[in-house]
Amino acid sequence: MKGINILHIVIWKEGKFFVANCLEFGVASQGESYKEAKKNIQEAIELYLEEVDGLEEKQYIPHINNIRFDEIKINSLNINV
Repeated sequence: MKGINILHIVIWKEGKFFVANCLEFGVASQGESYKEAKKNIQEAIELYLEEVDGLEEKQYIPHINNIRFDEIKINSLNINV
């Protein structure tokens, strides 16, 4: 399978929780802290890819070697993604 270099993951605070969403796969997760949301979305993506890989009707699913989070700035706030 062809490798993919970037997954776009958006994390925001909603009430008491941090919500994480992977835009490429439509996979979402949450956590009580930013760090927990990052860990949970990574696990959710890995589980999603395992499940889709096991389907009889194959669809294009990129091979992902690892998930890395980079820092970006939004509205002058430091956000770790």
